[in-house]
Amino acid sequence: MSTPTHDSEMQPAVQEMDLNDVSWNEVVATKLPTNLEEQARSHKAWSRKRGISSVSDLLRALLVYACCQYSFRELGMWAVLKGIGSLSERAWRKRLEQSQLWIGWLLSELLGVHQRPAWLPLGVGRVRIVDATRWKTPGGTGDDVRLHQSYDLATGKMDQVQLTDRHHAESLSHFVLGEGDLMVTDAGYPVPSSVEVTQQSKSLLLQRTTASHLHIENEQGQTIVLKEQVRGQPGDSLKEIKSWVRLPKSGERAQVRLLCYRLPEEQAKKARDRKAAKLRKKHGRKYNHELVWWASWVLLVTTTDQAVWSGQDLIYLYRARWQIELLFKRIKQCLCLHQLVLKDWGRVSCVLHLNLIVWCLQEQESQWLRELLTQVLSPIQGQIRHVREQEDESNVESEEQQWVLSSWTLAHFCCEEVRTMLRGAWTRRRKQECEPALRRYIFSRKRKRGHHESEQRAWLEAKYRQLAGRSVA
Repeated sequence: MSTPTHDSEMQPAVQEMDLNDVSWNEVVATKLPTNLEEQARSHKAWSRKRGISSVSDLLRALLVYACCQYSFRELGMWAVLKGIGSLSERAWRKRLEQSQLWIGWLLSELLGVHQRPAWLPLGVGRVRIVDATRWKTPGGTGDDVRLHQSYDLATGKMDQVQLTDRHHAESLSHFVLGEGDLMVTDAGYPVPSSVEVTQQSKSLLLQRTTASHLHIENEQGQTIVLKEQVRGQPGDSLKEIKSWVRLPKSGERAQVRLLCYRLPEEQAKKARDRKAAKLRKKHGRKYNHELVWWASWVLLVTTTDQAVWSGQDLIYLYRARWQIELLFKRIKQCLCLHQLVLKDWGRVSCVLHLNLIVWCLQEQESQWLRELLTQVLSPIQGQIRHVREQEDESNVESEEQQWVLSSWTLAHFCCEEVRTMLRGAWTRRRKQECEPALRRYIFSRKRKRGHHESEQRAWLEAKYRQLAGRSVA
């Protein structure tokens, strides 16, 4: 009769008290959906225990695998030390593959909490910044995975994500738009289709564009030559042009506001120099000088009401679009996601979804810490006097320095906090207790070509014993 060696081996009871386990149980009870196990069964991620005692343990293990960037062998060692189960590398790989739909559902549930803040007045939409970032995979094109993301500017949190391959371009159709929401995008999105999508969802649009990609018409349907309209406009000035664009699907025309803002002369010169250097590097000496001339301008297309959003307000608001670029940078740096080391699309999407779940947990903890520190740093009435005169353009410094919270520091600290909570800790005594179960992950099968490190260390130990025997003699 064959005797089981690994899969049915029971783990020693955990003797140490790990506060990280208490924190994780609190997260499961308070921050995750209550129907977590029910959805795991319906999405085929959980049918029976098979070495893992609960759904929360399975989720914790998958989050550790993603955010700590473990291999399946290291994940197996971690699960043994935490008393979760003794599964083989192949078993953990199958668990990850079976959990893809469930992980996607969990991420959408966590993001759904931030769909509309309770303090937002009725009839007023959110300001949502939309953009996409990309990752490359080994042996790929450099643009293999695209993450389309929506960022709520008021709350400072991501509210919708969509993961695609490189065959899906940037578009507002990746998102569910709410009525009255103001969508802020960059020049990578086509203007006509963006206007059409926002019209269908009764939302609003603020999008930057370029003169070479913009085709606008006047009320009579004649093409507007934009350069003739703005030629001679002084620096640091704004001109608004009433125009129409033709929608790609319906063929109808939609009225838009075109905001033409010319940068101050010093900023305009720097922008032209950067554009010229970039074009020379790409095309040589014979580049398009028209593009250099337009580098002095900021062209914005919007469908907002002028009575609600003035041109100056929209120019100021568009500067906030850079916040989503900083969000992408924080996610990649804090979660160490500069490049994906996986090729399989299913595993890549699941790992990214798991990391975004970790980021959601980080956002919740960061928001709590931000509110706590804001209360601590709020000045006591009468102690700090901050003088501000709007009529006088001169800067008047306050008697005490006004504190500003660093989003980078909060994000990095809270990411490490969440990662530590998930990973947990153990002692040497625990490793001694689990030593028989850990062997399967540390030891490798004997190789045909040998293992140089083991052979050299064995030879050196024999040499030491030989020298020790001579010294005794």
